[in-house]
Amino acid sequence: MMASSNKNYMMKLGEFEFAVKAASFNKLSYASSYRWEPNEAPTKTNSPLMQYIGPGERTLDIEGIIYPQMAANGLKQVDDMRKQASRGEPLQLCYVEAAAGGIGGVGRILGKWCISSINEERTLFLADGNPREITFSMSLKAYKFKVE
Repeated sequence: MMASSNKNYMMKLGEFEFAVKAASFNKLSYASSYRWEPNEAPTKTNSPLMQYIGPGERTLDIEGIIYPQMAANGLKQVDDMRKQASRGEPLQLCYVEAAAGGIGGVGRILGKWCISSINEERTLFLADGNPREITFSMSLKAYKFKVE
């Protein structure tokens, strides 16, 4: 369980916090795959048989929006995500889920994840060229380490 904090965020990836007053997400897509390998059976009528060979890749796609005029460091939020990604290190992912009874929340640690891509789109420009809206998407892959 995460330590109690005065900070209010929805999810945290490494040191980057997704929050309503910063880069908030409005869509999370989680996918898990499972590996099956076809094996030829002794007779053609029973061929192929599928053999389970283990879990596959887990991915998480995040889509969100930033209103730079409402967020501290709003124009730099996606740059901060890219800095995290460019370190080339898996990052701890945790998020807040509702506590029993709907009061408050508790942190749930999802393990280490790698950022595989980040995209952004800037729209609704002001006269000075700054956007009023930045949409972003980020793709993560679960980090798996080899146990020796």
